[in-house]
Amino acid sequence: MTVESSASSLPKYLQVYCSEQDYSLYTPRDHAAWRYIMRQNRAFFQKHAVHIYLEGLKKTGIPINRIPRISDMDTCLGEFGWGAVPVSGFIPPSAFLDFQARRILPIATQMRRVENIAYTPAPDIVHEAAGHAPIIADKHYRQYLANYAAVAQKTIMSREDLEVYEAIRRLSDIKENPATSQAEIDQANIELDKAYSNLSFTSEATKVGRMAWWTVEYGLIQTAEELKIFGAGLLSSVGESQFCLSSQIKKVPMSLDCVNVGYDITKPQPQLFVAQSWEHLSAVLQEFSNTLSFTIGGKYGLDMAIRAETVNTVVLDTGVEISGYLKSYELDQNGHLTFIEYDGATQLSCEGEEIARRDPGTSRAGASSPLGRLHGQESALIQKHHTQTLGLGNVGDAVDLMYVSGYRVVGKLERMHWHHDHLMFLDISQAKCMTPQGTELDIVRNYRVAFGEKATSVYGGASSRDSFGDYDMGKASTNPGPTSLSDRDHWLGDIYQSVRSTRENVNSKFSTLEIKCKTVLEEFPTEWLLGLEIIEAAQQFFGKHPSDTPILKDIQNVVLANTDHNTTNRELIRRGLELLPVPD
Repeated sequence: MTVESSASSLPKYLQVYCSEQDYSLYTPRDHAAWRYIMRQNRAFFQKHAVHIYLEGLKKTGIPINRIPRISDMDTCLGEFGWGAVPVSGFIPPSAFLDFQARRILPIATQMRRVENIAYTPAPDIVHEAAGHAPIIADKHYRQYLANYAAVAQKTIMSREDLEVYEAIRRLSDIKENPATSQAEIDQANIELDKAYSNLSFTSEATKVGRMAWWTVEYGLIQTAEELKIFGAGLLSSVGESQFCLSSQIKKVPMSLDCVNVGYDITKPQPQLFVAQSWEHLSAVLQEFSNTLSFTIGGKYGLDMAIRAETVNTVVLDTGVEISGYLKSYELDQNGHLTFIEYDGATQLSCEGEEIARRDPGTSRAGASSPLGRLHGQESALIQKHHTQTLGLGNVGDAVDLMYVSGYRVVGKLERMHWHHDHLMFLDISQAKCMTPQGTELDIVRNYRVAFGEKATSVYGGASSRDSFGDYDMGKASTNPGPTSLSDRDHWLGDIYQSVRSTRENVNSKFSTLEIKCKTVLEEFPTEWLLGLEIIEAAQQFFGKHPSDTPILKDIQNVVLANTDHNTTNRELIRRGLELLPVPD
């Protein structure tokens, strides 16, 4: 499977989030950062991740010494019935879930900067590739992941959720851009705080996001030996992963209560949830799905859709699916629908296939329809042999629809829409619609009447998303990472590449490495990662050590022990030194 074949199988509304992985844009410094992270991961997760991790790296096409090519990963994931496509940055959560429901892993192409090597809030190739992909090699986990995405895809996202998404995306993107000023970061933080403060209720999308956070991102699982890590957020964080198993982090048994626990993406988590098995995760997921609108339907789901102010789909007991911005509805004393009204564009579908639609602007009142049974109608379904007895007549005849609820529609019958021999809806021209109180509604003269009396399901998004067109899944308004490199950046990259070439070329000479050491000492005395790379290459290929080689001792004393290093960098240096070859 190639990247092109994975992307080409996607509907147009998802293809807009796909990008190209321009491998030439990764600098030698980027590859060094990847190598540092993966060497740390290989050493630590050999013991502390779920057993599939190291094997999963190989099976999903993820190398240790260089940033992976997503096309290679796509081919490898194809062996498991999955695929991979490159995307740019923080795509909308609903789009990410849509990819996963189709068993395609969207992988952000950006590589985190060395300055953010321990953790970055921006999606990057470390998180998506080294975090998510290796565990997909486990059949139980990849089934859970697909099931979770299928459930999450149906949850209702609110307009407020979309505003939070945009604020988070902007903050994470600008933090990853070295050209960003502190003032811009502060302003982005203010905007995110404002978006959070505007949340008036906890949406289904928020709850499903929390379940993802405490499972696929920050999940732990109890094995016979000890706790093991499987969450991608932990597997891609060389800082938090080694701290999360300590007694300082509270461990909570996995339960449905995880959807009520919020999180802060900018800070280490104070507690983590522990699953007993993959089956346990699936059981909690099923329990969660039973609380959602797509399962419950009825008044609960209809109210959730109105409150969300986003595009959602109401499924009637006749199979009619109405997608759009739900404005209002009416129920009788039995809880049966008698009227439904939408703002803007609406789509009528059946089994996910669009049958008809109405575009915005055709009526001040939007799309609406009386619902419920006609006088003489014995069930919600109208079969073909019932049309005459119900007074529907033939196409071209005048119709007078009298509903049990008191609604009345008159006009000329233009078309009947059938599905499996039962009537879905009618097109009526020269139409008038009267309420039970005798008031005439402001409707279009070419009116469409749907049939059904119960909302069996209400779920997020449009029924036929590809044909519905653009709507509020969320837009990618910014792009993360630097836009250009300075001459000094290129100079630094050349030194990283020279050290890398020493590792890859058996004919390399230590004298070449010595020359680079002098440049580092004079021009880049705080570049700790480069110092580690130099000392490692000198020990591994030339048997040189800081204890007996003055230039390497200078690197250790100046670059690795630099007083400008913060606490995080000093810890990263310590861990890097632990992985160096032991001198004879």
